[in-house]
Amino acid sequence: MSNLPLTLLKLSLAALVVFLGYRFYADLRGPIVFTKESALRDEEVIKKLEKIKQAQDAYYRVTGRYTDSFDSLLIVCMRDSFTLQNEQLILRDKYDPAVHGKNPQVYGDTTKYRIVNTYQVAIRDSLFSRLSYPVEDISLIPFGEGKRFHMAASVIEAAGGRYKVPTYEVTAPKKYYYKGLNTDYFDPMAGYQLGSVTDANTDIYPSPSVYYPD
Repeated sequence: MSNLPLTLLKLSLAALVVFLGYRFYADLRGPIVFTKESALRDEEVIKKLEKIKQAQDAYYRVTGRYTDSFDSLLIVCMRDSFTLQNEQLILRDKYDPAVHGKNPQVYGDTTKYRIVNTYQVAIRDSLFSRLSYPVEDISLIPFGEGKRFHMAASVIEAAGGRYKVPTYEVTAPKKYYYKGLNTDYFDPMAGYQLGSVTDANTDIYPSPSVYYPD
């Protein structure tokens, strides 16, 4: 009697054991790999959004509004300057006009002078001097293969319509910065959002669904 059927059965069982073992390993390893890689990508997205937030804050200080254009954002940030103030309290007997400037202000307890110095700082030097990427790439979603953040700006009413409040938002869906990861582990249209065009909010936060016009 031939042993061929028995041999084939053993080989089939061995192959099945190997396959099931691999699937078990892959099922365990998959979430671990996803968690590690997604955390890395989240961190890079947050860093970029933090820089955009700083740029929008600078733009607002210069223009009194926010912008929905990365081109306009960079033009202002690369060309304009902050006006900053430095305040010091100097004891009167230590005050030197040659060092501290003329016309000091009298402080509340009358034993000190309040010295306020005003100076200019280029926005580009303050915000962009240590970037790890070209400043023009501030609009690009990390790991997004060239996709840009969506940015919008608006003006909303506050305090029952008594005030007009400038707002802006910047969004990026996971389908771009999680590209190549297993979609079983995330919602492609969830993502990170900076600010909001419907609320006076300038925070960075994960959102279960972000607006992104494809």
